[in-house]
Amino acid sequence: MSEEGTKSATVTAEVASDLRGRVEQLEEAIERLKESLASMSWRVVDGYVVSVVQGPDDGVGFIAACPTLHCVASGETLDEAVAEVRGQMEDVRSILEDEGRPVAEPDVS
Repeated sequence: MSEEGTKSATVTAEVASDLRGRVEQLEEAIERLKESLASMSWRVVDGYVVSVVQGPDDGVGFIAACPTLHCVASGETLDEAVAEVRGQMEDVRSILEDEGRPVAEPDVS
């Protein structure tokens, strides 16, 4: 095999190895996402949809998010996370109202 052919085969093998590594990383990320989605639940808080997921293994019990009002909070328990995000939601609505800015309509009426 010529020197160019050897270099080309080496580059191809390196690219293939890199791609296999990336595929493995993506497969692991997909599994983590599936686990997260399986543990996700939804609540309606003051008319706004709030998603709740179990937190990562770093001491955070639950994470609650209200995308409509751009709020995210955590708590040791599901109820604590929802209470924390409810407080943020109230604060956001209050600040927007005080500033005369529009407040997003509730997701559920």
